[in-house]
Amino acid sequence: KSGPELAFVTYPTIINHLPFANLFGVFFFLMLLTLGIDSAFSLTEAIVAGVRDKFRWSQKATNITVGSIAFVIGIIFTTRGGLYWLDIDDHFMNNFGLFIVGLLEAVFIGYIFGTGKLRKYANA
Repeated sequence: KSGPELAFVTYPTIINHLPFANLFGVFFFLMLLTLGIDSAFSLTEAIVAGVRDKFRWSQKATNITVGSIAFVIGIIFTTRGGLYWLDIDDHFMNNFGLFIVGLLEAVFIGYIFGTGKLRKYANA
């Protein structure tokens, strides 16, 4: 088993067989919550830094804008088909995400610095 089923079905079943199961269950789900929050910070910080560098927005305005966009996009995962969208998103990110992020990063860096500066640094 993998994905959400591993975290929300398999592990709780295993934890249920441990001594002090309630305590370990609370710790496990608190751990999932803190890992989710930390992941959200790390994912949005990369986007926020890029937007701030390009458009010279303030930290507060950039955080509010990026957070609002992420919130609106995240609403789709709360619908009845949310788990299906999660499976599609998970499959896409695990199979193609790293390549696309690397490609977009290269394009973004090329756009910010321009080809002249990049050639200068590449040939130095």
